[in-house]
Amino acid sequence: MSDPRLQAALTLHQAGNLAEAARLYGEVLRAEPDNFDALYLLGFVHLQSRDFMQAERLMGAALAVNPRALDALYNRGRALLELKRDADALACFDAMLEFNPNIPEALFQRANLLADNRRLAEAILSYDNVVALAPQFVEAWNNRANALASLGRLEEAVSSYDRALAL
Repeated sequence: MSDPRLQAALTLHQAGNLAEAARLYGEVLRAEPDNFDALYLLGFVHLQSRDFMQAERLMGAALAVNPRALDALYNRGRALLELKRDADALACFDAMLEFNPNIPEALFQRANLLADNRRLAEAILSYDNVVALAPQFVEAWNNRANALASLGRLEEAVSSYDRALAL
């Protein structure tokens, strides 16, 4: 980040001045339309502002510049979730996991999407991976229990609920 406008925008962004940060990110992009940092950070401003369409578009543009950017994949997936584009969101989380299969947040989002789409056996496997990597992840234990209960696997569900409550 050698561009002083980008540095200033990031400082404003971190201070919570999203409008001014967005303006400066936009200036950087007018000069350098393929600037990954400006695309990603402006997309993040839109995500924080709950403008999910713009967030998704900008994260997608950032990923066109750097397809291996895990934060951009994750945040694009989050925007896609809000836009109710489950299949596209799942593709983002799966792409993250192809690059690094040990990201609990991506596994958790993937598991939630699978559970929401009644793919419960697959969801449980993803929740299992989450809790193997992050045994203190309370929400994963709880959601795992919900999926198990939905499949009638009640003893296992109670065990997962107990673990969530203990944490």
